[in-house]
Amino acid sequence: MPTTIFISYASDDPDWPVGQVLRLASALRDRGAEVLLDHWEVDARGRRLSDGEWRAWMRSGLDRATHVLCLGSARYVELWHHSGGGPRGRGIAFESFALAQQLYDSRQMNDGRIWLYRA
Repeated sequence: MPTTIFISYASDDPDWPVGQVLRLASALRDRGAEVLLDHWEVDARGRRLSDGEWRAWMRSGLDRATHVLCLGSARYVELWHHSGGGPRGRGIAFESFALAQQLYDSRQMNDGRIWLYRA
């Protein structure tokens, strides 16, 4: 089965600037992985996604992924726990619920991988 990696990160994270996330995603792709990255999805569509489109893309990506790479930092944890406030970080808030369920399910089935890479 080919490796499909969903990258979860905070877009406004000073520890993981978007350029650094793009370099990491490109390096993974160059090594043969399919990489699911929101930034590339926006580029492919040529526009920002609506809230419903974001949720559908995230849910589909998390379901398709063989691995999830969370680029952790203080900002990421703040958004994961829904304590960041404001409109930003809704992606991580949504992903946190889906990933928590996947972690539970994967423990039951011993299936799938979720990695945390901390800045």
